Amino acid sequence: MSKTSQKLKALERTPPWEWPEHAGATLLGALRDRGAAADDRVLAAELAGEGVAMDDALAKALVAVVRGADEPDELSATAAIALGPTLELCETEGFDEDDDMNDAPISERTFGEVRQALRATFDDPNTPKLVRRRVLEGAVRAPQDWQRDAIRAAYVSDDSEWRLTAVFCMRFVQGFDEQILASLESPDTEVEAEAVRAAGEWGLVAAAPHVLRLLRTKGTEKGLLVAALAAVATVSREEALELLPDFESSDDPEIVEAAEEATHLAQIDWNADLGGEEDEDDDEPPSEPATGDGTPVQGAGPPAGGGGGGGRGGGAGGGARAGAARAGPRPGAYDFRTVEPPRRPDAEFRRAGASAPPPAAGRGAGAFEDPSGGTMRRTCGPGPSHDGGWNPRRYDGLRGSGLRRTRDETAGARGGASGPERRPAGRLVSAGS
Repeated sequence: MSKTSQKLKALERTPPWEWPEHAGATLLGALRDRGAAADDRVLAAELAGEGVAMDDALAKALVAVVRGADEPDELSATAAIALGPTLELCETEGFDEDDDMNDAPISERTFGEVRQALRATFDDPNTPKLVRRRVLEGAVRAPQDWQRDAIRAAYVSDDSEWRLTAVFCMRFVQGFDEQILASLESPDTEVEAEAVRAAGEWGLVAAAPHVLRLLRTKGTEKGLLVAALAAVATVSREEALELLPDFESSDDPEIVEAAEEATHLAQIDWNADLGGEEDEDDDEPPSEPATGDGTPVQGAGPPAGGGGGGGRGGGAGGGARAGAARAGPRPGAYDFRTVEPPRRPDAEFRRAGASAPPPAAGRGAGAFEDPSGGTMRRTCGPGPSHDGGWNPRRYDGLRGSGLRRTRDETAGARGGASGPERRPAGRLVSAGS
């Protein structure tokens, strides 16, 4: 085993907040070394998604791998997903140079370059399908207008993998309530699970009967069960508090973890005074921007690229959100509140289809831990995006140099060929996870 392999394996076994100072250099060297073993470079890209070693140089190295026409598809796809958590962190943190607690890991210029590179890769018809899917799944962590059309085209595609990616992306981009609810009835359990997660993310009350049925039915497939646990607190809070204790006594630690996280979320009354400290620097949030109805583009095949400008949109399609009632956190429904965080982080490395620990359901979920034992508080609620626009998914928080990112997420990975086995520090997840 080479020294590079040994170093990467050591990082893989070590919680990210305990990584040595040279971790970033190790990852950067492996990504740039085309003579390194393919498995080592894939692992380096995956570990880069943990975010703790991210900087401009590492982000640009990942972009170079994504854009490299002669790079292996698996490596390019992993690199694209690895950029997702950094994009989301920059989107939520912004680039305020006067904010001493700003944790954006890369510069605003590099942030823009990464977004442009991902879009160019997606728009290139010669990009392999797996890479294009992962590019879209990573890019939606910092939503832009072009992604709406890409999601719509993927959703109406005859390709089941593109539909899976589309529903995964609906977790992050507004305006697809109707499609999310329709996807709950999909015969594809991976699509169904992604729809359940998306319903939980946006607090769609209309999804409550489906989510509760999954929880109450014996023999529900584990991936669906974990997704339902992640969603129940925001779609049916009262029932969640009744059902979750049974799952907290499960023999399966993943089920217990999901149930405990959901219980924490369900115990928070987002529309009541939480008794926390108000953030004096935050202004009263403006009303939710108009978004479209998210109606799919009929007859579209697998997306050949996005339309529209590259500017940040208020959601996936304009107009009021598609008619479904919601519970839990939603744009404009509550003031900024400071709450104590749950046990796990929210900055996930996602890809569609992965069987992973449940994402923090709902946009108001705090999901952080401070390994150093210090106090971490998170201000929850919608707020301005980095470029001054309205970002319903903004949270003031993600503070602390020891912030752990436990999940690397994408659509559809279940370990093995779709993603690695679970590591102590995190795992690769994507559409269908």
